[in-house]
Amino acid sequence: MKIGFYMDSAKYDGRDCMDITSGNPGLGGLEYELLMVSYLLEQRDNG
Repeated sequence: MKIGFYMDSAKYDGRDCMDITSGNPGLGGLEYELLMVSYLLEQRDNG
């Protein structure tokens, strides 16, 4: 199964989202949750 998330990142230029697990880097709550869910799904072992 493939899923996708779209977030208009133009208004978040300059925010460092490389370590999203350390906390919200100043995004809105929904945007942070979308990044967190996509990160956790990527890390998950489905094997």
